[in-house]
Order: sequence, then C-alpha cells, then structure tokens
Amino acid sequence: MKVLVVALGYPTDKYPGNGIFEFDQARALTNAGHKVVFVAVDLRSIRRWRKWGTEHFVKDGMDVYAINIPLGRVPHSLLASCGKWGIKKLYRKIVKEHGEPDIIHAHFLGEAEIALALKPLTSAKFVMTEHSSSVNMNVSDISANLLNIAAMVYQSYDDVITVSPAMQKRIYDIAKVNTKCIPNIVDLTAFGNISSVKHDCFNFTFVGNMISLKNPQLCITAFAKSFQNQTAVTLTLIGGGSELNKCKKLVKDLSVADKVKILGVMPRNKIAGYLASSDCFVLPSQAETFGVVYIEAMSCGLPVIATRCGGPESFVNESNGVLIPVNDEQALVDAFRYMFENAKKYDSAKISAETIAKFSPQAIADQLTKLYSEVLKQDEQL
Repeated sequence: MKVLVVALGYPTDKYPGNGIFEFDQARALTNAGHKVVFVAVDLRSIRRWRKWGTEHFVKDGMDVYAINIPLGRVPHSLLASCGKWGIKKLYRKIVKEHGEPDIIHAHFLGEAEIALALKPLTSAKFVMTEHSSSVNMNVSDISANLLNIAAMVYQSYDDVITVSPAMQKRIYDIAKVNTKCIPNIVDLTAFGNISSVKHDCFNFTFVGNMISLKNPQLCITAFAKSFQNQTAVTLTLIGGGSELNKCKKLVKDLSVADKVKILGVMPRNKIAGYLASSDCFVLPSQAETFGVVYIEAMSCGLPVIATRCGGPESFVNESNGVLIPVNDEQALVDAFRYMFENAKKYDSAKISAETIAKFSPQAIADQLTKLYSEVLKQDEQL
C-alpha cells in the first residue's frame, strides 16, 4: 500500500535535527514492500541550519519531500497555519508525482495537527503515532489550550498509536480515545554486541542528556552512597546538557573522581562500545515516553536499572532488569547494590536476543501493516 509519513525535521545525515525514529520506521515499511513517501515539515527557528523553502531527494529508496519555514517561537496559531499551508503545497506535488496515498501516518501531536489540513484533499485514512513529551504528564499539569488541541487531533484520526501503555492511558484521559500500542523501532545496527572481554571493575553506564529530567545528579549521589568502601566499581556518564558542570562539581565534592567518569557527548558507535564493555545500564529518569537508550543497552545484553516513569514499564521486567520508583534515592542505592551482586545471574544472550527480536524493523513493520489493513477495512464494515 502507499503510505505518506509526516514528521518533523530531517531523517538523514544531511541535517541535524529530529525525524530519526520516524525515518527508521518508514524505512522498515519500505523494506516490507510498501510504497512510502516521507514528508518533513520543519518550522524550527533560524538557528537550525538547512535550506529554506522546499526540496526533494531520495534516501534509502524513499522519496523525501521537505518544506522549511524558519519560525521558531511564534504563537501556535501562526505555527499551525504556516505548517498547514506548507503540507498542502507539498501534498499536491506528491500526488502529481506518486499518486494518492492509502494511509497518511503522522508522528507527534504538532505534525498530526498540521496533517489534518489534508483531509479535504484526500480519501486516505489518517493514522498517527504519539510520542510527545508535552502530553506525557498528569492531565492537571497540561494547559487547557493544549488539552483542547490534543483532544481535537486524537479524535480526528482513524487510529492512534502510542509507544507505551502509560501513553495509552494518558490519551484516553485527555480525549477518551482508545489507542493501539506499537513500540518505536530502535536502530540497533551499531549495538547488539555482547563483550566477552573480562575486566577487573564492575562498570555501570549512564547514557542520557545531563538535565534534571534524566536525574544524573541523583545517579551520582546514589552511586557514591552505594559504594563508599568499594574500589572495583565504576560509573560512566555519557551525555551533555545544562547540568553537566553541576555533575562534574558533584563528583569532586563527593570525592568519587576515581570511580565516576563524565565523558560528555559521544557518537552512537562509541556509546555502543562503552555499553558492550559494561555490566549494567542505569538511567533514573523522571519521565520517558518510551526509552530508546534502555533498548540499546539491553540489545548489548545488559541488565538495566530503570524507573517507573511511563516508558520502561512496558519492556523492563525481572528477567532483564530492575524497576524502581521515580526520584527515590534509597531505591536507587538498593538497585545499585543489587546489580553489583547479581548482574552476572542475568542471561545476557537472552536479553539481547529478545530485545532485538521485539524491536526489530521487521517486527514493527508487521504490526503497522496489520493496523493499516484494519483501518482500510473500516469502511467495508460500516
């Protein structure tokens, strides 16, 4: 079938930005035999360098159409209006060159709202996937304006996909819409290697932005409390962000510089190398819509320490890790100590194999194909 994928940012190495997971999914659908056209509607600020206006190129066998209007922080009504104008402009060109799609699949709330502008122009069915952190919070904490927009958008789609059960509940609370849960595809090309190299130290690894949402300072503090008298244990933190310098100072203040290393931002292939030589992955996030980095670590055979923060609960269990409450320092201390003593009891090969099978491109493409077929049959059943 013909599928039009609508996303934000660029799905290629040509430009920095978003669109990576969406493009991985689109690539999987292409490999599964569908005709996929990828549409990028980029309304980010002028600071994001890219060619303005429209462009068209082919990537991994897919036609990619983009429109770039550098708006940045402007009123929502202006942002949405410009996006709707842009996507209609691209859509007319796409239909002329490729024909009308069977499915229009939008990612994230903002792009899904923009894609609805195509409804008067097409007979295609509309599907969206919600990963947006802007709605991954208590409903009482979401602004009334955003709640109204979200409810309108979710109710306007033929089917809505979420990436976790927690997000399913959130969308039902917002719009009384029942959704399907299909996890993100995770590109594990650089991952999936289990190290057989023996090392003297037990190595914990943290990968994530150094921001309060990811709790790097809590991670360092709990680690220091867990292993005050242990020498053969280390914690490596990979990532950059607003709390980077605070974390470096904390390491110094706690006198754990001999055990805790902060490496900053690193390319994915190097991160994969660190994970492969680690014993346990830890990320005590306050909130995750999904949690790709946990999947990357598990594909390397690592047991993980995760929080019940929305995403990890759907794939972390007693066979591959430990789930603890959010912002619970003592629980994290206990988890550190537990993993130090028990990590070798986990079956690394099984963790890796099950993770790769569950989140592989083929597995996700099969689930999407089934959902698309069901959506297309809806009119026949009426």
